[in-house]
Amino acid sequence: MMKKITLTVLMGLMSASVGAAPEPAQKPTEAEQYLLNQGVNISATFPSSTGMKAILADMGGQKRLFYVMPDGKQLISGNVYDAKGRNLTEYDLSRVAIPVSDNVQLTEQQLKDVFSRAEHAAAKLHEGTAGPTVYAIFDPYCKVCHAFYNKSRQAVAAGKLQIEWLPVALLDKSSKGLIASIYAAEDKTDAMRKMANYMLPVHNVSKELDVAIAKNILLMRDTQSRRVPTFIVKSETGIHVLRGLGDAQAGSLGNSEIAEILQ
Repeated sequence: MMKKITLTVLMGLMSASVGAAPEPAQKPTEAEQYLLNQGVNISATFPSSTGMKAILADMGGQKRLFYVMPDGKQLISGNVYDAKGRNLTEYDLSRVAIPVSDNVQLTEQQLKDVFSRAEHAAAKLHEGTAGPTVYAIFDPYCKVCHAFYNKSRQAVAAGKLQIEWLPVALLDKSSKGLIASIYAAEDKTDAMRKMANYMLPVHNVSKELDVAIAKNILLMRDTQSRRVPTFIVKSETGIHVLRGLGDAQAGSLGNSEIAEILQ
């Protein structure tokens, strides 16, 4: 159940990601000219599914997608959703050769940093008694997170997988209230089950939990992920960040059972 429009209107730089079929050369708008003046290379422009002009910018080797407002004076960076909850930005990204997942490779030090922060996160929920640990950054409203929860039940019950659930509030204004409800529950495992089945009521959010959730959001940002679920896994082959279910890196974890769940 998608809800929001995550938009940032700016005349400066900013971010998002991606590409598509170029349209005939035209005189740059004021917003595009601003980027050009900053030394940004605009590699393509095209009419997007939002109805706005989209531009694919090369910013230091990283591709970013911007939308140009109709007046040509402002840029939008972020995900745009329609009234049915469809992510139009991801659709635009799929029209070009740039993967939606932003296949950004973190350095070894960055991976160590995000793993350490996940280990010591104040807001997290543990389940499982044995097996390797997967740190799963999730939003209570994320359907894919629910799918991962349901898919992982057998492995957790069999002692083959442990999960540290790190909550973030991104998809709905009541996401924090659902997270607070999980923390307030005596049986948190049952609360997670209710969350995955849309049976969980909202609860008041404490200041401490609010701060801890904000830190999880910063952690997710530093993994260079724009989506939930995001997974942080330490295996025989090193530390890995997987951005969503189906991330191609799952096959390199060195653990076929975890790889199968995450794929």
